[in-house]
Amino acid sequence: MNKGQATPTIEADGGGHPSVTLEAGGSCWKMALEAVGVGIWDWHVAENTMRLEGWRDLLGYGEAAGAGEALADWESLVHPEDLAGCQTTLRRHLQDEAPLYKHEYRLRAGDGSYKWFLAQGKALRGAPEAPPLHIAGTLVDITGRKEVERALEAQQSHYRAVVETVVDGILVIDAGGVIQSMNPAAERIFGYASEELVGRSINLLMPEPYRGSHDQNIRRYLETGEAHVIGYGREVVGLRKNGATFPISLAVSEMRIDGNAYFTGIVRDITTRKRSEEALLIAASVYRTMGEAVIVTDADNTIITVNEPFTELTGYELHELIGENPKILASGRQDKAFYEKMWHDLKTQGRWQGEIWNRRKNGQEYLEFLSISVIYDDNGDTLRHVAVFSEIEQRLAS
Repeated sequence: MNKGQATPTIEADGGGHPSVTLEAGGSCWKMALEAVGVGIWDWHVAENTMRLEGWRDLLGYGEAAGAGEALADWESLVHPEDLAGCQTTLRRHLQDEAPLYKHEYRLRAGDGSYKWFLAQGKALRGAPEAPPLHIAGTLVDITGRKEVERALEAQQSHYRAVVETVVDGILVIDAGGVIQSMNPAAERIFGYASEELVGRSINLLMPEPYRGSHDQNIRRYLETGEAHVIGYGREVVGLRKNGATFPISLAVSEMRIDGNAYFTGIVRDITTRKRSEEALLIAASVYRTMGEAVIVTDADNTIITVNEPFTELTGYELHELIGENPKILASGRQDKAFYEKMWHDLKTQGRWQGEIWNRRKNGQEYLEFLSISVIYDDNGDTLRHVAVFSEIEQRLAS
């Protein structure tokens, strides 16, 4: 046996029973253990005693009192939450249910804190079928590793919380277009449960012509680096489980894990936005082409915009009116009570209409028929005032 190598030997103890001891050839063995931060332990099963080497330095006790020879003394250092697991794992090894004893647990250090250790050991027997005499093994401080694991777990928990609660759909696919994961928002958007899609092609969520070109686009990107979607946001069409197509906003990014390419897609259902845009286009078209004058103000009654018939009727250009109050048109013929009644109706009924005298930019007064409506936001607060009017003489003449 090489000098400096520890070997178990079987000999008779004081009572004539076989005993196992660990012999170390010289001080090199002990110095090597101290250098790598490893302790040696040896549990004498029959006597229920524990022999330890190097544990004082590992736990920071120095020469101060710590664990005694009795196993119960050593167990007193084990964290109460970890003791049952230690005993169960040890019992499984003693009953030959596990080839080695291997368990991670916490031990109380000299300063009262707890450190994490990895204990590994193996039963030593006097004969193959004999009951174990000793269990000997090593004790390694893994506190640093556990701190890293806890930090990673906290980071992953934070990531999962974000991914699971974000309103946008998130899907991860591999280089072959196979779905690796998806968040609850993606399930809601496409109408699938994750177990229905994970492991299947992302093409299931695409109608033609996107379905036919997707795999080719990925291959071209991996071969040439030429990106059409990756790294960019674009609007495409998605396919729900029920067969309905709908507009989506899609942004794709690439990540590399162990040299393998994966792609993360951020998906947002923009159906409502598209409908709103269409409604606005229709409203704008009506606004531009209608023959009556239109003026739009914000909740504070500040002018936002007017249409062309308004400028023709009043003589004011748009740039002269933005930021102004409609009072700029007041003729002075209506008294305070008239306007109080108008605002009372707007606040209580959301609309007002009637005849009113106003003044053009050139000072000429004219009589108009005015209709004002209030537009509310989602909270029921005033968002806009829309006023539509026409000159009464022109209306009668037509």
